[in-house]
Amino acid sequence: MGRRLVSVLAAIAISLVGLPAEAATRPTLSLTVSKPTVQVGTSYQLRGQLKPARAGITVTRLLLQEGSWLVDGTTRTNARGQWTMR
Repeated sequence: MGRRLVSVLAAIAISLVGLPAEAATRPTLSLTVSKPTVQVGTSYQLRGQLKPARAGITVTRLLLQEGSWLVDGTTRTNARGQWTMR
């Protein structure tokens, strides 16, 4: 599970479709994990914030499995740029 979780966390990606290319501030995406260690079969939560804030931006969690990246979950940012994923 350790390697799988590292792959998931390393591959959190953001789709910035819809953000203007000439944006004055380069967007950043933060990530916080609810537990420092995750055991097989237990749940955890990922959360973060997009700055500058923008609602409706897709955050995608990718999983590296057998050499291929697979979509393992998606969510969208709220009006404050915050996102949560279980």
